[in-house]
Amino acid sequence: MKKFYQQNRVFVILMGIVLICIIIIVSLLLVYFYNGNNKDKYGERLTDIKDVQITSSKQDKIIATVKEDDTISEANIDVFGKIVYINLTFVVDTSLEEAESKALLVLDNFSEEELALYDFQISLKEDSDNGFLISGAKNNGNAIIVWNNNNEDSEEV
Repeated sequence: MKKFYQQNRVFVILMGIVLICIIIIVSLLLVYFYNGNNKDKYGERLTDIKDVQITSSKQDKIIATVKEDDTISEANIDVFGKIVYINLTFVVDTSLEEAESKALLVLDNFSEEELALYDFQISLKEDSDNGFLISGAKNNGNAIIVWNNNNEDSEEV
């Protein structure tokens, strides 16, 4: 062993440096990938909503309030992280403008603190084969809902 080292001193030193670098790289990769698995999947993004949570009882109360309207046949609210998904299904012959105004009224059931912290995704659907299907979004920094209408236009030019 001593003879091999004396004959190949440069090679042994370079291989030692390479071996140390490989050990450092593997240990850093293990720390990076496996140490991060113990944390919450949302990281630190949800710490500010712990004081302003939308509980399931509040969701049920809002759904009951919304279903009192005779133009709405189904309503559903789901909260995932900082996003509130609102799905409304309307009876046949409800106009799109009326449906959008009903969606704005649903947002009135949330407090100012909730509107300031949560993003809202709203889906409106009419209960017919040719009815509308529209979605809208309101982020926490904006006061308006941006609608995305992917319905075919029935008017001929």
